[in-house]
Amino acid sequence: MDMKLPIYKFDKIRLRYDKVILGYKGIILYGIIQVIISISLIFLLSVFFNTPKESRLKKELNKLQYELYSIDKKADGIYYLLQTLQQQDSVIYESFDNDEGELTVITPKSVGDKLDNIGTTLKYNAGKFKNIIVGITNNETKLRHYPAIQPVSEKDLDRISSGYSMRIHPIYKMNKFHYGMDFVAPVGTAVYATADGIVTDAGPYLGYGNYIKIDHGYNYETAYGHLNSIGVRKGQKVVRGQVIGTVGNTGISTGDHLHYEVIYMGKTVNPINYFSQDLSADEYEMMLKITNTLRVGLD
Repeated sequence: MDMKLPIYKFDKIRLRYDKVILGYKGIILYGIIQVIISISLIFLLSVFFNTPKESRLKKELNKLQYELYSIDKKADGIYYLLQTLQQQDSVIYESFDNDEGELTVITPKSVGDKLDNIGTTLKYNAGKFKNIIVGITNNETKLRHYPAIQPVSEKDLDRISSGYSMRIHPIYKMNKFHYGMDFVAPVGTAVYATADGIVTDAGPYLGYGNYIKIDHGYNYETAYGHLNSIGVRKGQKVVRGQVIGTVGNTGISTGDHLHYEVIYMGKTVNPINYFSQDLSADEYEMMLKITNTLRVGLD
């Protein structure tokens, strides 16, 4: 059997095809060349031309890459917004939350890291918010014990005769510091507790005449002097706005009025700074001007 494979080769000089007989080696070499050519063609076709399946997969891949890019940018925006809100709320957090714990996040290197940081931040802020709710509840109780209204209603008040300052004493006729504010009103006008607390004194006291003192806790006390009548007893709990007595002219006094003091940490302070629920900003400024000009008192 003849194993030689005839092929034809073009003769450029004589311009004709001549038969060439290949041996075993030639056949093997020829086959290898054909395989290489086929593989090269398949590779080139795969590079420049896609099958329908490959085209579909590439479209899906491009879509997923775009969606991932969009998620990445949205994650950046959400994370930036959370950081901004956290900075703005830091003052609130510090006011109500004494927790020393701090937020720990990793430096984001991928979309997954950014999403993890967002989750961590949300969890951290949720804990802070829970502490704020507890703080507000506790603070509401504390605010109830903070002197925040006038002891005499504005509608019943004639005037303020003397403020927290040096003035001429109406009886001793000498400069003497006045440690409270004098609210002028008719005898029998209701006097209100300015905060929740417990009555620690109720009865005659030195030059104050009929006198009431209330301990509000949180280092605050208030005192009410020259009362006509006393409507509470020592040890009694009172709430802000409760009538505790009436305006009078008892003790060392030259007219109907209430002498009112605010005491913080054992020392008197200016009561004008404790009418936050009664006075607008304009009314506060007006009262401040009046009390600064008055130097004559009724006690």
